[in-house]
Amino acid sequence: MNMIFPNGQLAEALKLSVVLPDKLALTVDYRRSFPQMIAAGHYDWISRDLTSKCFPVVTESVVQFEGKLFHFDRDILTGKALEATRSADAMNPWEPGKIEHLLAFGAQHPEEQRKYPILALASVAQVDGDRYVPCLSRDGGGRRHLSLPWWHSCWNRCCRFLAVRRLSSAALRPSDA
Repeated sequence: MNMIFPNGQLAEALKLSVVLPDKLALTVDYRRSFPQMIAAGHYDWISRDLTSKCFPVVTESVVQFEGKLFHFDRDILTGKALEATRSADAMNPWEPGKIEHLLAFGAQHPEEQRKYPILALASVAQVDGDRYVPCLSRDGGGRRHLSLPWWHSCWNRCCRFLAVRRLSSAALRPSDA
């Protein structure tokens, strides 16, 4: 059966999307300031409430994490998402991602947030009396956002939840300091 694709749609139909591996390496450089961590992601829009005051990050060194995006393919309560993440591997448990993990993920895998929202549930900020969590997302035009959505008791089925496990601390050489 022949199909005709007008206006170059054949090329678009043949594009293969890159799929993330089930687990991936994330490098968090704690020597960077919070604004430097944000700048590394080259976001098109950043919530004005994403500040180091709301999300203090403890300075350390360069740390390697194993990361994973959990997707439950259904609307899910926050508590259930956290519970499922932590219990996914009893021998080597996953921990919900924090802001620094999300920022490293956004810088290292910038196209993923164009596919679905990615949340870091271990970082919660109080803004004007309400709770918010950091999120990588996109707008209708595909522009990359670093947003701060209201903490929902239930998340939409399209959401992904970043989780991590620490692999190592990289030793700093004098030239790195």
